[in-house]
Amino acid sequence: MKSAPAIAFDYRPCRYLGIGVVLMVGFAVLAIASSGLTSAWKGMLAAVALLYAGVSLRVWMNSSITRIAHGESGWRLIDQHGHEDPAELQGFLRRGVLLVLEFSNADGRRRRFLLAPGNSEAELRRRVLLVLMAQAPKQAAGVPLPNVET
Repeated sequence: MKSAPAIAFDYRPCRYLGIGVVLMVGFAVLAIASSGLTSAWKGMLAAVALLYAGVSLRVWMNSSITRIAHGESGWRLIDQHGHEDPAELQGFLRRGVLLVLEFSNADGRRRRFLLAPGNSEAELRRRVLLVLMAQAPKQAAGVPLPNVET
């Protein structure tokens, strides 16, 4: 039996996704401001949109995982302190140049990681895809992630 290819890479959140969230919340606040609601409602809705976007960006940009590795022992998520957490690949999704990996660890916590042009090179995404295909060769388009429409 042929062993699965090994790969390890540094992970950092994609800043283009953060920029997209900031732009979208800006459009949302402009839409709220130009609506016919009273000033009190406009203020509350704008505050909710800004607060939700801020919390989401903080969680997204402060990922504790800095390295993802795969070898004979399976997938490992490595945090900023060097602690390795064994993880199981639950699925992946490939859309053009974007690649989303979903893992779950021993306590059942699920985490998704986006590999995009803003945080990874094309060669890295190709190599990761080769590793994924070696694990599931019949699923060339990717395993659909739960709660994601295809």
